[in-house]
Amino acid sequence: MDTTLEKDLPPQPQMEQHHNAGFGETARSFVSYLKSPQHLAPSHIPAAKIWQPFLQLALLNISICLAVAGLFFGIFELLGYKEPTGSNKIEQLFKSLPAIVSFLVLTVAAPLAEEFMFRYPLRFTKGRAFLLFMVLSLVCLPPLLQKLGISSLISICIVLVAMAMTISFALSQKWQQKAHKFWIKRFTVVFYGVASLFAIVHLLNYNSLHVPALLAPLLVLPQFIGGLFWGYFRMRYNIWWSILGHGLYNALFYALALLT
Repeated sequence: MDTTLEKDLPPQPQMEQHHNAGFGETARSFVSYLKSPQHLAPSHIPAAKIWQPFLQLALLNISICLAVAGLFFGIFELLGYKEPTGSNKIEQLFKSLPAIVSFLVLTVAAPLAEEFMFRYPLRFTKGRAFLLFMVLSLVCLPPLLQKLGISSLISICIVLVAMAMTISFALSQKWQQKAHKFWIKRFTVVFYGVASLFAIVHLLNYNSLHVPALLAPLLVLPQFIGGLFWGYFRMRYNIWWSILGHGLYNALFYALALLT
């Protein structure tokens, strides 16, 4: 991290580690973090001490997401929305690819790309913040604006303003310092904001939605929950554990899709 951005900021905390904790203690530590997410300092924990809590939380992540998906799709059916979504772009893409290629894209390429776009910037540096702002401006904004039915001219103007702000951030030491202070002091907003953005972007996978707009976020609630777990892995351990957790999650749901 650039030392010029660290002055006048409180020391970043380290999180107490429970490498051999039982499942309940590991889950409580995760829930405790979610109550007040902190911008943790980098840790250098040997991988051998991470595997147990990582696998416990990965299992918890998958179990919660399966339960939530089943619950809300059941609610949709009771409300008369037996097919809440139209065709899925990702599913269509995978059907056009060999099975092994689809598997590698979903479990390796996608987690790598998405974790570096969304979770890697959680631990602040100027370059990582710039990456997140670029992702927001060029990857997230255009399709979201199109999905909302915003006219092309207005959409172009919004994207250009977002790009101008991103470039201003890259060139201005003042804005970098302000962003860094916000990141540290309001990290709860950053943490939950990134998880929300990650989930909302996944609505773009559907060609059409057959539910009211207010219910649409429920369709990507599993992605939001996953984002919280992977964000925790990123902050408590490092980005590679976040990628691995994301890959395991995708692998299981790919297997379930094949079976059903």
